[in-house]
Amino acid sequence: MNYHKKILLAEDDLICQNIIKLILKDYDNILLDIVDNGLDLLKLVGEKEYDLILMDLRMPTISGFDATKIIRTNNGNNKNTPIIAVTACAMDTEKERCFAMGMNDFIAKPFKLQRLTKTLEKYIWLLF
Repeated sequence: MNYHKKILLAEDDLICQNIIKLILKDYDNILLDIVDNGLDLLKLVGEKEYDLILMDLRMPTISGFDATKIIRTNNGNNKNTPIIAVTACAMDTEKERCFAMGMNDFIAKPFKLQRLTKTLEKYIWLLF
């Protein structure tokens, strides 16, 4: 059986998108969808089931906070999908807000490769 893990990256910064795309290409069996705004994110989570969501907090149309709240309160396929916040704001109050909204983890930008890889592997290992 050749099962692929599906990851959704919601990130409006092209550089960050490319870095994460490069990191994930080294993992076997990962399919990556990328959106650059909250509206497209919610459209995709309504259409597909994901194994992991990487969520920027400040995106056009709908913020990562609001999108997470909608995902968590919706009875769709992604209600319990792990969501990792990826944000430039690393204040403790921001972290607390992420967890209060239902996110599972938090990575601050600019992130170190090792931090991102370690966090992704934590959830990817759980997926396999």
